[in-house]
Amino acid sequence: MTPLLEAAAKGDVAAVKLLIEQKGANINEADNNGRTALIDAALNGHHEIVSTLAAQDTIDVNHQDTQGNSALCWAAHNGHDAVVRILLAVEGVSTTHDGGLSPLIEAASSGHEAIVRLLLDHGVPANSRDRRGITALTTAVSGNHEAVVRLLLAQKDIRPKEDGDDICYAFVGAAWAGQEVIVRLLLAQEGVSTNDTLPNGNTMLAELAVRGHEAGVRALLAQDGLDVNCRDGDGKTPLHLAAFGRRGKLASEKDRLGRLAVVKLLLAREDVDAEAKDNDGRTPRDMAKLAYLEHDHHWWDICSEFSSRLQRDTSN
Repeated sequence: MTPLLEAAAKGDVAAVKLLIEQKGANINEADNNGRTALIDAALNGHHEIVSTLAAQDTIDVNHQDTQGNSALCWAAHNGHDAVVRILLAVEGVSTTHDGGLSPLIEAASSGHEAIVRLLLDHGVPANSRDRRGITALTTAVSGNHEAVVRLLLAQKDIRPKEDGDDICYAFVGAAWAGQEVIVRLLLAQEGVSTNDTLPNGNTMLAELAVRGHEAGVRALLAQDGLDVNCRDGDGKTPLHLAAFGRRGKLASEKDRLGRLAVVKLLLAREDVDAEAKDNDGRTPRDMAKLAYLEHDHHWWDICSEFSSRLQRDTSN
């Protein structure tokens, strides 16, 4: 580590000024992690040093370390409001990911509402994505940062019709994590369609059904216009998916325990087609029987629910 890098990381303002003004230190030199003096100062919240470095004509304000984080990204992630303000005032500073990570998304992931607001006011699109395809909304939901979620949903460029897949991801994540307030916030957005699909082709209902998430399924079933018999690429309905569940490493005991409850919820709906056949001609009950072959001890209870539904339909 060079003297300048060490001084910047420690917050030694006098040493930084001395090294720049009298020693001619290379202000853009990076360590093995790709971090420059500006990045070290920014991530540690040393705003005086950031101001000193940012004022240098040759400063590379957008340099990214090996993780893809710029000085602005680190300041946003760590909640250093003063540093963010200084960097946003630097001519040429990038507020987008530029092949790396995004300051807005980093701030949202950490729940720093004030910094998210700063960046939005600076013109950063609320629905922008980083190099991983992640948005601020999904990462704020993942962290259960309700205030940030509310702030983002209030932005005009969060458009449910155009950003349906993002809303889907956010909803599934919130439901799975038991974030009931955020679930209600997402469903209350004007223009949200409960029938939008994720990139894997599943609707929100299908995704939660296969995971056995009772509360999320219950919330969706209360919405008008929900297609309870929507099909995936294999012709399976949410009832098919709930009856069989997830297998192998993807399956958890939480999944398995919830499947029976989800099957009950779906079968209680008169508009759910209990005899729907997938592309291979299998009904949801057939899928429950297949679960037996996977040594799933819930299969008998699920099959019993199908028998009860059949008896009810027959008596009617």
